[in-house]
Amino acid sequence: MTGDFSGLPRPMGPYLCLAQLGAGAAGAAYLARPLAPDSGVPTPFVLKVMHAALAARPEFVARFRHEAEVAVAVESPHVAAVFDVGQHGDELYIAMEFV
Repeated sequence: MTGDFSGLPRPMGPYLCLAQLGAGAAGAAYLARPLAPDSGVPTPFVLKVMHAALAARPEFVARFRHEAEVAVAVESPHVAAVFDVGQHGDELYIAMEFV
């Protein structure tokens, strides 16, 4: 599971998770906004967070980071734009456009 998000809203690095949008085998997606109002990040956006159990396994971390690199490289009006990839403690996240 990801960290304890039962107490939403909850900070995640430079972002604030507002509501859970969904969850799957590898992680969960949250509606989020930047903590800093002048960050230039579109609001709201989706924060995809890898489950902590998988984040402890190097092969899943490598896959997650590869997915993020590929998503950043894709520029298409048909694909959600990725604007940040990061780590907060032991949690990995991808910040992407909310469509």
